[in-house]
Amino acid sequence: MKTILMAASALSLLAAPALAQESSTVTVNGSVALQCGVGNGSGGGDGAPSVVTITEMTDADGFLSIPAQAIEFGNIWCNGAGASMTLAVSALQHDTIADGTFDASSFINKVNMHVETGNILAYFGGGAAHTGAPLTATSAGAFETGQDAWDNASLTFSNPSGNDRPLAGSYSGSVVLTVSPS
Repeated sequence: MKTILMAASALSLLAAPALAQESSTVTVNGSVALQCGVGNGSGGGDGAPSVVTITEMTDADGFLSIPAQAIEFGNIWCNGAGASMTLAVSALQHDTIADGTFDASSFINKVNMHVETGNILAYFGGGAAHTGAPLTATSAGAFETGQDAWDNASLTFSNPSGNDRPLAGSYSGSVVLTVSPS
């Protein structure tokens, strides 16, 4: 009797109609806009840009004499190709004495600055940035400079009018690296 019941159970399983499976699919789409920024390194930390303080800009004879200065821009990043990048350098300008108010045949109130070497220039495909002559490029892909590796450059100085002496006082200028989505 047990054998007959087992055989009947097995036959009923074979004879049962197959149940159809049903499914529903939810499609998920997303997008990320082209973004650029400064700081917020993917490895952590912000990496602040350099502040360069030159305590004496002249030699013992009063002529311009500034050694090259190492500068760092901090972590800079863009998440895709096509970002616009500009490295602009302003003159190191006297803070209070304007042009035309001193003997320009012997003295200067501004010093040209140049960014000509450094790992940061690789993102621009090489080249250099000088006072009044910015360096521009478009990113070939996503990048992140990181800190202390690819964010550095060398800042050099030159006299715009020969061997003139800088006027006494405070000077200020800047090197600005701008990245923006295009």
